[in-house]
Order: sequence, then structure tokens, then C-alpha cells
Amino acid sequence: MNLVSIKNKKKPLIMKKFVLLVVFLQTVALFGQNESPAVFKNAFFLDPLGFFGSGIQLGYERNIGEYNGLKLEAGYYTKDDPWVYDAESMNGFNVQLFYKRYFDATAIKKMRFYFGAMAIYKQIDLKGAYDYDVVSEDEYRYTEKRDMNANAYGGGILFGTNVMFENHFYMDYSLGGSILATESDPDDVEQLHLGIINPYKSGITPRFNIAIGYAF
Repeated sequence: MNLVSIKNKKKPLIMKKFVLLVVFLQTVALFGQNESPAVFKNAFFLDPLGFFGSGIQLGYERNIGEYNGLKLEAGYYTKDDPWVYDAESMNGFNVQLFYKRYFDATAIKKMRFYFGAMAIYKQIDLKGAYDYDVVSEDEYRYTEKRDMNANAYGGGILFGTNVMFENHFYMDYSLGGSILATESDPDDVEQLHLGIINPYKSGITPRFNIAIGYAF
């Protein structure tokens, strides 16, 4: 019995919303900077991009000394009839660990640039995912759905900036790339892979992160 998968339609609207959000957040950062830099050791934050994928991304950041920082981030995604996939329901999660090395000491500048490294693991499960044309031995053709799942893990490098505000709020942007690997079924990976938005294929992929948080 042969299975012929029907590729899901990519959603160009995702990228439009993504670009608009980045422009908006950058504008807020430029006009909201204060004259006195904030000093902090701890921070809680969220990544607003998670909301576009029917999920939530939260994390904790800790400054170690004047030039080093660690950031732990986790996200959970769930939705019935998800609009980014042709499926009955979606559940997924990810865990990310970042090491940051700042170019400036903590109390010198309100806008601090850094480079660093990251590690990531993520998984997604779809119920009743996609229509498949099934051809039986007597050449009878019919359509059915099946469950899918995929995971990916890897690491990468990034460069970013941290913008502090007088009221203890801050924004963090980072851009880089990561190398991913997967041991999932190739058919599942092919269907669940959404390019730079939600990659699951093995290989090198770009990464972009945004964090809005409160420092103390």
C-alpha cells in the first residue's frame, strides 16, 4: 500500500505578522530608552512570537559577573484545528538554553551588545494530521488521516542586544543560526517543517529571538 502525502500550504501571513511585530518592537526600543542605565542580576521574560504559533514562551535570565549571562527559556503550544497545520489538534514544547557574553560591563551602558551560544530541544505532535491518498492492492483509492510527531535538537551561535529601561523593563533581540538534527520519521518531518518559522529538518537554519522582560 502506497502513501502519497499532500503538502500543506505555507502561510505567507505568518511572515507578514512577524515582520510587523519586529518593526514595532524596534521602534518602541529606540524611543523608550532612558538616560540612566539599569543594573540587574535577574529577569523574567516572555517571547511574544510564541503567541503567533498558539503557544507561550517564558524564561528566566541571570547575570553572572559583569560580562556573562545565562538564559533558560521554555515554551508550550496547543490548539484544536491549528491554522498553521492541517490537523485536528496540535501539542508541542521546546526548551532552550543560552549563554551570553557581553562586550560591555553591566553598569556602563543602557544598550549592551553580546554574542553567545545556545542549545535547543523541541517536539511537536499532531492528531488527525493531513489527508493521504491510500492505494490498496486492488488499486482502490481512498483518503485517510494519521497522527504525526517530530523532534529536533541542536545548538548554535547568536549575536544580540539588550536594551534597558528606567522602569526595570527591558527588551532583548538576537539573531544567529543553529545546526539541527532529528531522528523522526522523514514523512512526518517533511510535513511538519515550516522553514525558518518552525524547522524540523536536519541542517543549518537561521534563528531570531525576541524577549520582553522585567529585571530586578
